[in-house]
Amino acid sequence: MNRILHTAAQLKANPFLRMNAIFFIGSMAVAFLNYLYYPILGRLLPTSTFGELQVIVSSFMQMTIILNVLSMVSISILINEKNKQKAQVTIYELEKLSIYFGIAALAVAAILAGPLRVALKFESIYPFLAIAVVFIVTIPLTFRNAQLKAAQDFSGTSISGAIGAVAKLIFSVLLVFMALKTFGAIVGILAAQIAALLYTNVRAKRHGYHKPQGRKGAPDLTLLRPHLPYAAFVLGLSLITTLQVSIDVTVVKYLFDPETAGNYSAVATISRIIFFAIGSIVAVLLSSLDMKKPLIENRRVLLRSLGLATGIGGSIALVFCLFPSFVMHLLMGTRYDVLTHLLPLLSLSTLAASLVTLFTTYHIALHNYRCLLPIIIGALITITLLILQHSTLELVVTDILIGSTLMLIFVSFFTIITSRSRYHRK
Repeated sequence: MNRILHTAAQLKANPFLRMNAIFFIGSMAVAFLNYLYYPILGRLLPTSTFGELQVIVSSFMQMTIILNVLSMVSISILINEKNKQKAQVTIYELEKLSIYFGIAALAVAAILAGPLRVALKFESIYPFLAIAVVFIVTIPLTFRNAQLKAAQDFSGTSISGAIGAVAKLIFSVLLVFMALKTFGAIVGILAAQIAALLYTNVRAKRHGYHKPQGRKGAPDLTLLRPHLPYAAFVLGLSLITTLQVSIDVTVVKYLFDPETAGNYSAVATISRIIFFAIGSIVAVLLSSLDMKKPLIENRRVLLRSLGLATGIGGSIALVFCLFPSFVMHLLMGTRYDVLTHLLPLLSLSTLAASLVTLFTTYHIALHNYRCLLPIIIGALITITLLILQHSTLELVVTDILIGSTLMLIFVSFFTIITSRSRYHRK
């Protein structure tokens, strides 16, 4: 009892640990609700159709890289810009530009839907169109969530995620029961994003979000131009690190038959639990770093985050490595047993890539542009390995594991070297 009271007192006294505890508990609840989606849909849909859904979800992750970039840029502006009115106007113009980009993405999806359906062996073009509409709705949701994170309102972020997760499950199941298959599951995601946006919009207004007056017409690029180099930097890092986690499903869907791709998607879905478990720690890290703070203070936040991420992600990976069959049966049933042996390797790969994301978030927050170098080298190694050897699923997974591990080693050494050099300069 005394130990529990002591731990509670520590959390109350330490804002960093308190924010991590709040957001982690909320994120785990949201992650649980989100992952109910996959075992339930995995049982309702045929194996090949479930493979289609996973490719679309992975593609959506890659499409939202740009939104993650905009979120990080927005958080940076809200935290570091002294003129809060200017910060709000800048973010509004950035959101307006993003909506234009989303409409362009929908047009591109309409043009490419036919060729993509053939190349990835889909039954219909409609899932590609539906996910582009989801992307457009996710744009304002991203900016409202950035407002909440900048204000360190992680309770609001968690509630928004929970609303979206529950709505996604309910609407997707109903639409799949109506025989809409992959398209129905994606329309369920669309309904969920709308529900989350309605809540988050109200919550963001409590923290000063408002639509600036007299800001009609095309986006004001003069306000945005100073932030473009930083946005490009964040985009490059986010693109590589997200692809390192999610590209395997698309590669497998392209290289192998639909049944094999569907079975692989089930295993990949489980391994990504690690990525989303660490995601809450990454979000708190980004909101806790400040370029105006002393280097040693920012470094202390990184080390705490790294300890939490390694402990949580490593524990999950250990369970997946020791009990792969039990985990598969518990989460996905016995239908996907054929590729259970890949779960340990995939779990280690996801853990390595997740820790890479933690390190890159640290460098993003501190505007350390040179961090691109070790990340690009790791990505090039991964691509080279996939080109040279991809005849079996085992080889594909091993390639990505090697690439992710080397990327983690490179960025770890880079972080140590740059921290020491900056410390000595100071």
